[in-house]
Amino acid sequence: GFFRETNAAGVVTTNSRFADRSGWAASVRGGAVWQAGGGLALRGAGYTSLRQPTLNELYRPFTVFPVTTRANALLANERLRGFDLLLDYAPSRAISLSVTAFDNRVRNAIANVTIAANLRERRNVEAVRARGVELSAALRQGQVALDGSLALTRARVRNPGPALDGMRPAQTPRVAASATLS
Repeated sequence: GFFRETNAAGVVTTNSRFADRSGWAASVRGGAVWQAGGGLALRGAGYTSLRQPTLNELYRPFTVFPVTTRANALLANERLRGFDLLLDYAPSRAISLSVTAFDNRVRNAIANVTIAANLRERRNVEAVRARGVELSAALRQGQVALDGSLALTRARVRNPGPALDGMRPAQTPRVAASATLS
């Protein structure tokens, strides 16, 4: 990768080149369903996954005055490990209810870390852990359907030392709800 910056006159003011990166990583997913009868089903899933840093996170700094956020070409891939346990109940075609419990951990999560007044840098933090429950319901009557869900999530950053430790990750609500009438 590289980052080149010029001024208004076209003169190069920054010309940085970064070492090539390559490698392999595997993701695994598995799940099972047990139909208990009477419209009751138990489901479980376990999974791993990864997210590579974006080109912007690796190479492109930005400023939202007065704060500058530096890129970081040394960022590691984020690695997710988690599981879901679900209980589905559909006593008829008109009604379905479900409860999902989940536990997810993202190692090497990428965050904008404050390192000085008006200066941040993209860095890997040790982990972000999210646990919670989601409730959902669907009602159908002829051509009309009502679907709704409520998610309760406890998410925390784990990063011993910096001020981020124990904080809720940005853009991760405690409570999220939705409803659709169609």
